[in-house]
Amino acid sequence: MEVTNIEIELKHDDNEVMGLASITLDNLFVIKGLQIVKEEEDVHVLFPGKKNSFLKSSIQPRLNDFQRYLQTVVIDRYREEIDSSQFESSKSLA
Repeated sequence: MEVTNIEIELKHDDNEVMGLASITLDNLFVIKGLQIVKEEEDVHVLFPGKKNSFLKSSIQPRLNDFQRYLQTVVIDRYREEIDSSQFESSKSLA
């Protein structure tokens, strides 16, 4: 399974959640609502979960290697988005 698309929404107003992500797997399956959070000195990706009175649904990779792969590609794309955002901000100030 391969990540074929990543969309990042930067969050500037929340200290805990630094961004939101949506990923597409194999151009077939979309996962929305991934949270990019900073915990201590590390950046982590939290997968979406929802709990109501009837059931708990969540998305979680079953293999550690695949989870690390998803974490890496989302965080790398997040950092690219931050760099691009900072570049655009510095261009507008010049």
